[in-house]
Amino acid sequence: MKKHLLAFVISCLYIISCKDEPDLYQQSKIYCRENMVFKCERPLGEIYFEGKINGQDFCTSYPKNGTRLSNAIGTMATTSTENPVLEAGATRSSSFFSFIIIPPAIDELNGALEDFEPFVFIETPHIKDSIIYPAHKYIDDFIKEGDLTMRSEDVDKYSGFDFRIHWGCVMLPGYDYYYKKDPYQIPAVGEILTPSVGDQSDLTFRVSEFQRAERGDSIYYDITFEIACDLYYGSSSKAISYFGRLEDGVYRTMVAVKK
Repeated sequence: MKKHLLAFVISCLYIISCKDEPDLYQQSKIYCRENMVFKCERPLGEIYFEGKINGQDFCTSYPKNGTRLSNAIGTMATTSTENPVLEAGATRSSSFFSFIIIPPAIDELNGALEDFEPFVFIETPHIKDSIIYPAHKYIDDFIKEGDLTMRSEDVDKYSGFDFRIHWGCVMLPGYDYYYKKDPYQIPAVGEILTPSVGDQSDLTFRVSEFQRAERGDSIYYDITFEIACDLYYGSSSKAISYFGRLEDGVYRTMVAVKK
């Protein structure tokens, strides 16, 4: 099983501007937040997410139109405030398993994304340990048919699942401008929608299907999550606000891991 942490590094370019106008970073954030349009193109691939966001059909699936898939172990590590740079070989503080549908990238080299192309994440609770366990442990320990616990202000990452919809935008004035300056430095901003930072009194997060089969040296899972929740902007802890409602959310995935 390939073990890696899929990290999304958002490059921030700060430019001094007039006091009465937002700087270029803030302009880009506003543009990226206000111009996102959720859409759905069918038929769906074998692995997909679909639902209605504020009544609008939204879906993404694999394999389709260059989308990629990451069903993988991720890790987290901590560092001191005196030296906040995470160095190679840093001690792991926790690990988890994530299911991610990934949109096409403009540039695989530096990771700049197509504007407004959404990622959809589901992340298991974390195991607080420096050890990376076999992939099947995370699935077998945390996923079962029935209701599951979503992460919130009252439920930490060791006890709850995380669900996010994320999209990115190249900073204004756009990809071509930065590519001409330096093709290895394409700054971007991002936005996140999640139920985990706001009220969850009307939340559904459950597994409606969980099938496990062992064949040879591998374990195969068919998993279907059902999700209905209020969504909040979550890209900044200082700017959390209500976005809208997800209804009829279904995340259907298939996973194969080594025993």
